[in-house]
Amino acid sequence: HGGGLPATSRADALTQAAENLYGAGGDMSGAPWPKCRGAEIATHGCFVTACARAFRLFFSVAPEVLIGGAVERAIKEAIATHGDRGARCAAAEALAGILASTDPSPETIRWASATLHKSAMEAPADDTEEWLRAVRYVVRGGNELGGEEEDGDYVTAASQATLDLIAAPLDARTATVAWQSRRFELASQAIAELASPLTGVSFQGGFLREMLAPGEASPLASDARPTREEAAKVAAHLIASHAGPHVADDESVGRAELRALAHELLDEFVARAPRAVREALAANP
Repeated sequence: HGGGLPATSRADALTQAAENLYGAGGDMSGAPWPKCRGAEIATHGCFVTACARAFRLFFSVAPEVLIGGAVERAIKEAIATHGDRGARCAAAEALAGILASTDPSPETIRWASATLHKSAMEAPADDTEEWLRAVRYVVRGGNELGGEEEDGDYVTAASQATLDLIAAPLDARTATVAWQSRRFELASQAIAELASPLTGVSFQGGFLREMLAPGEASPLASDARPTREEAAKVAAHLIASHAGPHVADDESVGRAELRALAHELLDEFVARAPRAVREALAANP
């Protein structure tokens, strides 16, 4: 830039380009995302929602660019770039846009979901934010693109592929503590998007049953503190979403099942909690 104008970051430029191309209406508007205060994002070095939306719109109207593998190679090269978090953020935005686009092919879903999951699982602890946000955007894409079926279990094929990778159990003999805890961290992010409106019943039910496993089979009883802590966050999300007083009764089979499992998990926790904790819970349910 000349004339003393301030430099514009990559995120600023891409956000402005997206707004110029698509305006303030349609897919560029709507309720803040994610469903938390994290919607107030920084302008560099992080996952930029407007850029993911721009990628999503582009791949929706021009899916042919995904044929041939050039996009896949470019994304994987960006992910492998050392010392350039901006490149990794752009890759996360592109993957999120691809998986949230309209009717990606099965082959595209396969490599994009696998790349997103692998990157999220392998990212260093201080470089996970962009991948966690990308997962949330992909999971939310199911709600945006098709609504939900009567039993609340509707997600798009791309969202389901991502959820299946997260839900797949790790081999306890070979999985590191970091991988075990990261799996629950990803699950927690997904559940935050699935709870309201209710979707992904089978995914949430699977993790409730995992928490309810007897004895040391439950991740809540893991010897590794990071695993216990991340599993506890998943349990808290599920209980708050399905066992709280704000959850209205309805005729949905899926919601009724989740509510029953969430109450079972809460009751088990209360029964095993120290007396002081039980008294506090009884006074402030």
